[in-house]
Amino acid sequence: MLNWLVAGNGTSPQAWLFDKARQQDPQTLQHITHAWQDLASSAQSCIRISSLPSAETASVFPMDQGFCELAETPDPPKISRSWLMTSFSAMTRQHESRVKDRDETSADLRVLDGAGDCDILRFPRGPQAGICLHQIFEAIAFDKPEAWPGLIQEALNKAHPLELAPQRVWSHRSSFDNDQRASSALDNKLLKQMAASMLHDVLKTDLGHGLVLSRIGARHRINELEFTLPLRNPDLGELHRLLELELEDYGLAGEAGTAALQASELRAYLKGFIDLIIEHQGRYFLIDWKSNHLGDHITDYGPAQLKDAMLEHRYHLQYLIYTLALDRYLRQRLRTYCYEKHFGGVFYLFIRAVRPHWRNPDQSPAGVFFVKPKAQRIAALDALFGKPLQHTFEQTER
Repeated sequence: MLNWLVAGNGTSPQAWLFDKARQQDPQTLQHITHAWQDLASSAQSCIRISSLPSAETASVFPMDQGFCELAETPDPPKISRSWLMTSFSAMTRQHESRVKDRDETSADLRVLDGAGDCDILRFPRGPQAGICLHQIFEAIAFDKPEAWPGLIQEALNKAHPLELAPQRVWSHRSSFDNDQRASSALDNKLLKQMAASMLHDVLKTDLGHGLVLSRIGARHRINELEFTLPLRNPDLGELHRLLELELEDYGLAGEAGTAALQASELRAYLKGFIDLIIEHQGRYFLIDWKSNHLGDHITDYGPAQLKDAMLEHRYHLQYLIYTLALDRYLRQRLRTYCYEKHFGGVFYLFIRAVRPHWRNPDQSPAGVFFVKPKAQRIAALDALFGKPLQHTFEQTER
């Protein structure tokens, strides 16, 4: 046992730590030693007294070694910026800096004459609102509306669509009654009603090709398919040419532009996420949700208006890249895959306008842009991007 405070005198461990006991009586330790020796003598060899071993200490810097002078750490080797992970957004960033996305940057106040309080046209705009709506579509089962309220609430809690919204929207009623900003009073209940109403509209609309999303079960859809495509010194001139050919099909010859695709050298991996892939009657469709606010009326989401929006934001280049990614994915998984037979096409759904009763004069659904790129164009793009990598796809199934 250790000899702790045998001398007593009410001296605390803290006092011993600061050597107060020894200061009071310099002979204290000697008295303690004598007391233990007397006790050991009377115990007839049952008690043995020994000193604690001395601690062996070593100098952090051995005395026989000299000290090195401090020196600056050399810079690490530079890695060429031509090797990078890029995306569709990065490839078109220069273009987007000049052409603002109305869904994210519009700051004007609009009066929504015909929209009800729960109309998705009143839903906040901006990046957070877009993220929220995407999360809702990703989370829900299309054919189980009874579970939607809880999942909508989770998305609202995560994304906070009212934060960072760049504009306020006036309701028809408040703009004439007391000019109060209705969007400042939007509460959680109203946002949930807007999202739920939008889901019913979008999922019940006949998109064409016999496709109604509410009939698509969880086993026939893939959410947020992540892909990686290798880019090893691609011919950007050829990529521009392919984009020009695609735009010519829509009467947009000469509209591709070159500024966003210029690069002296690019060796990279192009990474992206496809919002939704569905299988319908043996064919596979690619779907991209767009929350862009193009206007407040059905005529703002007609073919001409969608054509302008697609060109403005370079969505043509986006769907070519996404189609190539899905084409490679299906080739890896379907032994008898044929593009013409199995690939159904691409839907861009501008969800604020997709609803069963909103129809264009030709009876096509408003807010729906559909395209199936030509097989030879995807084959040319496939050759441009180089050989596919193994394990370049990750998926979330619902």
